[in-house]
Amino acid sequence: MTGRFIAILAIIAALLAGVVYWLGRPSSGGPELEDVLPFPPGEVTELTIRWSVDGAAAARLGRAPDGTWVMRWRSGDSEGSWPVIGSRVSGAIGLLAKVRGSRSKFTETVGDPVWITVGTASGSVDLSASKRPFGGSGVVARAGEDGASIVGEVDGQLVQVFQRADVLAWRDHSLFPSDLSRSSRAWIDHGDGVTAIHRVGGRWGLLEPAPARADRTAVEGFFGSLKQLRITRFQADQSGWTGVREEEFARAIIVESDRSTPDAGPHGRWVIRQELRIGPFAGEHSLIALASVRMVRPATRERGEVIEDLWGPTVVVVDKVTPEDILRRAGVFLSRVATSAVQADVRRIAIESPSGAEFSSKREIDRWLGPGGDPLGLVEQEAVRWVIELLTERGATRSEFESGESAGLERSRPRGSRGWRVRLLGAEGPPIDEVLVVDGEPGEAAGLGGGGGGGGGGLVIVSGPVVHHHDSEVRREWPLAMERLGFR
Repeated sequence: MTGRFIAILAIIAALLAGVVYWLGRPSSGGPELEDVLPFPPGEVTELTIRWSVDGAAAARLGRAPDGTWVMRWRSGDSEGSWPVIGSRVSGAIGLLAKVRGSRSKFTETVGDPVWITVGTASGSVDLSASKRPFGGSGVVARAGEDGASIVGEVDGQLVQVFQRADVLAWRDHSLFPSDLSRSSRAWIDHGDGVTAIHRVGGRWGLLEPAPARADRTAVEGFFGSLKQLRITRFQADQSGWTGVREEEFARAIIVESDRSTPDAGPHGRWVIRQELRIGPFAGEHSLIALASVRMVRPATRERGEVIEDLWGPTVVVVDKVTPEDILRRAGVFLSRVATSAVQADVRRIAIESPSGAEFSSKREIDRWLGPGGDPLGLVEQEAVRWVIELLTERGATRSEFESGESAGLERSRPRGSRGWRVRLLGAEGPPIDEVLVVDGEPGEAAGLGGGGGGGGGGLVIVSGPVVHHHDSEVRREWPLAMERLGFR
């Protein structure tokens, strides 16, 4: 390779380096770019989107006290409010935050603009977004304080995000959008009666139509079915919708969950109340309902109860479900276990036969003692354990609320009357629970409860207002256990 050829290559390399430097140097004559959104997305607390200059068609989004984004929309005479999917809102704000533009004395008007007001705790800015009719591009502009606008070129898809149909699609279509797993109480108004359930210390119980133990699986299944309900459409979106009168919605489901802020005292406690009121004109395979959520702050010495609407009431339609599917009766929630006692907590047991004979025993570690303090025999101990297991763990074939003149515990039972009275007690104090056990002839036990036969002469256990029907196998085992405990 000659020296002349090497020199030529060096000159070419220098020229190429100069071209690269020239093309990549900062432009000193071009417009300076700046953010169209002048603050971080995380500071945004409000978003108002208008599809008409006068605001007749608009949506306003803000945060509820619990942090949920809520949309209040209006179109002519129709309006509504409902929570939205938070990621949709933050995603839209994030797109605006990425737009950069240059100052211009002239704002290009293209297509039909959307007016967007973005607010923070310290102020707000007004933006406009519009699509060009051709080319798939658009413009986002912010009016400057000096009369000039910050105008940024964007993809037309960004502008589409803020169109009416797309914004309304941000709404959460869950009929019960708040977390139902944290529920503390629920009321089901059937129109002809009320079913009320509540949770205390992790256990669910019935309050209405009468106090009784509730089955946790049944309660969780009820809340699970509510969580799966999806809104088909919002009636306020329909052209010509004129609204309804709230008094037309007689049946209802109300769910409350207790919330609190640690170390905030009485002012740090509140209740989230979700209400679903069902109208009388529900279709054959759909329901029309009035849905709302309120935040209730309990009364304190300084002030009374404070109720704040978080969203709603909004009329919605839910297809493929009827009121009967969700307005569940009290019997559905009844626990099939006779008592609320936990087997490990039972330290004493007392049994009184229909003739008035009595038996009692006390547990010492893992064995049962007789009245004199001596250990029971193995057969007697096995009988005691069977009775306690029957009353604390074994589910009945059928459970129902007592009706008519059946022998409930709230009525005193004279000695010699039909039935065995069993009391379960702790180490000391009053009974944990007590029941009446009836093992009458076929058809006799069926007289307890309002649901007909007792399973072909099965054992019946009455616990307060609830009657538990066990099958004939349990009925055969009961007299054998009583015989082993010395009853003749």
